[in-house]
Order: sequence, then C-alpha cells, then structure tokens
Amino acid sequence: MRPTSILITATGRDRPGVTASFFVSLAEHDADIVDVEQVVVRERLILAVLIDAAGRPGRPCGDSVARTASALGMDCDVGGRRRPKRPGRNDAPVQAAAT
Repeated sequence: MRPTSILITATGRDRPGVTASFFVSLAEHDADIVDVEQVVVRERLILAVLIDAAGRPGRPCGDSVARTASALGMDCDVGGRRRPKRPGRNDAPVQAAAT
C-alpha cells in the first residue's frame, strides 16, 4: 500500500510572509494539512508540513511548493525527494564537539 502522506520541509532565512507563502501554495492544491512544525533559530526558519495526499496526486503540489521555496531562496525537501538548492549554496559537514 502506498503511503498517502507527504512530508514537506523547507529551510532558509526567516522573514515576514515566508510561512504564509508556503500555505498559499498548498491551498492552491487543496492539500489537507495533517501537522505543522515551525522553528526559528537565529533568523533561520525550519518549516515542516505533513500533508495527506489521499486521492490526489502529490507531485504537482510538491512541485508548486518547491517553486515557492526557490522564489524565496530557500531549500526544500518534498517526501524525501530533495529539491535542488539555490545556486552558490554548498553543503558543509557539521561536527559536534564532545563535552
């Protein structure tokens, strides 16, 4: 059985209207929101939205959210499919210091 939920995560610089823009994009596809988590640390937003895609194709919705993220200069992951980062952005390894 195929899962019907899709997890969308977006990260990037927080500013007014960012979260609203994502929800406008989801509303255009009549997405059913199951859960939302939002964290801001040092002006960096981490937004996670779980939607139920039962009976509706998830790809158009995911593509729309990815376009929104790109327009806002944010990174986006839709259901495990990582969307390309904005140009000039490099992954850097994160190391934790032992205490």
